[in-house]
Amino acid sequence: MKIPFNKPFIVGKELYNIAQAVVESHLSGDGPFTGGSIGTGGSIGTSMILCFT
Repeated sequence: MKIPFNKPFIVGKELYNIAQAVVESHLSGDGPFTGGSIGTGGSIGTSMILCFT
């Protein structure tokens, strides 16, 4: 059995979010999705810094 590396796993609104980012021209950092991701990282409860690439 081959493991599907680098194959996107779509379970929800991923394609909608990608389309929204393209339409709003937020294809780099400091957009609405970055802010949402940073907000969820703080709910982990540890003192870690998330690094997005």
